[in-house]
Amino acid sequence: MKKKIILIITISITLLNSCTLIKIFSSLDATEKMIKIQNKQIDKVKIGSVKFIYKDSRILMPVIKDNNPDTLIFDTGNTFTLFEQSNEEPIKDSLVKMHISGAFKPKYMYVDITTNDISNDIILWKNHLGIKKYIPSDNCSNNEYKVFGMASFENSVISINFDNNEISVLDSVYATNDFKEVKSHFDEKNGIYLYLKFDSKEEKVLFDTGCPITMFKEKFYKNKKDTDTILYGALHNDIDGNILYKQKNIISQIEIEDYGLSPIIYAPKLTDNLLGMSFIQNFNWIIDYKNDKIFLQKRKSSINPKFNPLPLYNTKVIDDNLVITLVNLTKKPKYDIGTKIKKVNNEIINKDNICHYMSLLNSTIDWSEFNLEVEYE
Repeated sequence: MKKKIILIITISITLLNSCTLIKIFSSLDATEKMIKIQNKQIDKVKIGSVKFIYKDSRILMPVIKDNNPDTLIFDTGNTFTLFEQSNEEPIKDSLVKMHISGAFKPKYMYVDITTNDISNDIILWKNHLGIKKYIPSDNCSNNEYKVFGMASFENSVISINFDNNEISVLDSVYATNDFKEVKSHFDEKNGIYLYLKFDSKEEKVLFDTGCPITMFKEKFYKNKKDTDTILYGALHNDIDGNILYKQKNIISQIEIEDYGLSPIIYAPKLTDNLLGMSFIQNFNWIIDYKNDKIFLQKRKSSINPKFNPLPLYNTKVIDDNLVITLVNLTKKPKYDIGTKIKKVNNEIINKDNICHYMSLLNSTIDWSEFNLEVEYE
């Protein structure tokens, strides 16, 4: 009898902006800066283990960064070394133009090229190359994040053990007892693609620990299910921090191999199908970058088999207005995206309470308890 693996999952715009296969294509001035840094950097990978923190469907790896304790998102979908989004205003003269390919849409952007000292029990970086992108914050949220990429593991064997919350660098001779090799392809940028059967049909998917949920291109949506949900509006951010507005996303479940059901989003404008943490976290993994092999092992711990309810609406602060940016079409919503909320229970939305009401509305599944005064787009 098959085990059904169905996760507790909450759809979150801030989580989904990290689903990125980050590939860098440099302009001439950026390339010159990067070469100068790379000629001076020290890049060591050490056999050992480090405990990680698992939070909000992310693997957070503790490090010492530039002499200060920090955590970086351990992201197998990031083929660079260190990618940062910062709310700190950059010095204009220091920016260089680069072409960065994300999961949704490649684009040119201006970034800072940085040097970093980063270390823990498995890595030692000195004067290491990184890039930092300025993303303005709104009044209510901080969208800074720091992503640790896979470029340094080119000739290493690493394991991700969710039973012990441990990332390890292994010796080149390693045991695969109780592990199963998965058909895979490693590209020239250390991107890992797996070939798995989804609803009995084999598909190629990017192994992406930076993405909370498995995501497929919209054209792959074939088997409609009664439990499917259609979310319309801004579910994702692009790599530049802009919300991808007026997009239809289908939330469904899919059978993956013989491992059971897993949640999936079918989204427009994806550049790759992504295998996200909703599936990945159910297994322990060995990734052999030297020989281009990947293995999985079923975890000892069980998964709580239920979904969090999907929202009817979601809001964001845009130009100092509280705006509905996401609607659940399956539930026949009263309001459309772009609707501005002016009052909640007769209280006028202003700069002092806008964050409170954004949080309150976004955390409430049923809005029938609120008396709203709105302005339509």
